[in-house]
Amino acid sequence: MGKIGRRTSSVGDPGGNRRIVWVTTRSTIEWTEQSWNPCTGCTKVSPGCQNCFAERMALRLKAMGMKAYANGFTLTVHPDRLNAPLLRRKPTVYFVNSMSDVFHKAVPDEFIDRIFAVMTQTPRHIYQLLTKRADRMARFLSSREVPHNVWIGVTVENRDHGLPRMATLKTIDAPVRFLCMEPLLEDLGDLDLAGIHWVIVGGESGPRARPMRPAWVQSIKDQCDLGQVPFFFKQWGVWGPDGRRRSRKANGRRLLGRTWDDMPACGPGEPRTGEAIQIRNAAHVKGSQGGLTAATKQRSARPWGSLPKGCNKMRSYRSATAPGRRIMCMERQQGHTAPPA
Repeated sequence: MGKIGRRTSSVGDPGGNRRIVWVTTRSTIEWTEQSWNPCTGCTKVSPGCQNCFAERMALRLKAMGMKAYANGFTLTVHPDRLNAPLLRRKPTVYFVNSMSDVFHKAVPDEFIDRIFAVMTQTPRHIYQLLTKRADRMARFLSSREVPHNVWIGVTVENRDHGLPRMATLKTIDAPVRFLCMEPLLEDLGDLDLAGIHWVIVGGESGPRARPMRPAWVQSIKDQCDLGQVPFFFKQWGVWGPDGRRRSRKANGRRLLGRTWDDMPACGPGEPRTGEAIQIRNAAHVKGSQGGLTAATKQRSARPWGSLPKGCNKMRSYRSATAPGRRIMCMERQQGHTAPPA
């Protein structure tokens, strides 16, 4: 999910009155930047769904009276959210449907085509599609080309359900194919990572979370190193590497004494991927070099957590898309970056 953000617009309002339009959310998920949810709601298909965070969040938002979640966690499509990435000029990494599954059987092919049309029209962004419904994804994409800025991935939580998804994923022609091994529920054994471009591993959070063993993670990390596959360790979850239960934040995301934020490389002329994500994540790691821990305390004024090398101050600009709103940009010694949307 992520932190709820909103953008205002008067488009389509005959009276010219401004109204609140919910578009995307600034994500706290470590491997992305924003969440875009043209669909919400889902149904359980495997053990990885058992303690679904999105379900708990959707029911909470329904109780808060948010109209988009009036149906709770029942699958709902939101055509009014489709154009959100079109409004954002700043290149952004989007997690598509963090609160649903693009390839759920209740999402019509026509609506998925509309999602892909928006992604095709915005090559400045990168879109991460993650599904537990690999078979439908493969059927859908068998007659369609995956845009160069779309990464497709599957959840691999165990052997019985996850490994068949991985095999199906490999049959799809895509610029980036990735695996999300969260929640990791067992040792996955020997993996054939040929054709896989990125692996994410993470433990489970929440009141009923199941533990993840360090040996399982180490095995995957070793195999990624052997196959030269970028490895991203998201979190331990509420069960630490010592087997003790703590808060997710207290357990952190260090493995072998450091964090692992590897991302797939970008091709020439394509949007950058991991730079902003890695900067943000580094700011949340206690004891990181360069005073990043102190920068974390100022993240309300510094939305990227800390300033990259060569940036010596922040400057505010008026937002072109939200009149009356000011945004912060990094100013470099030799000029400044263009203000984001």
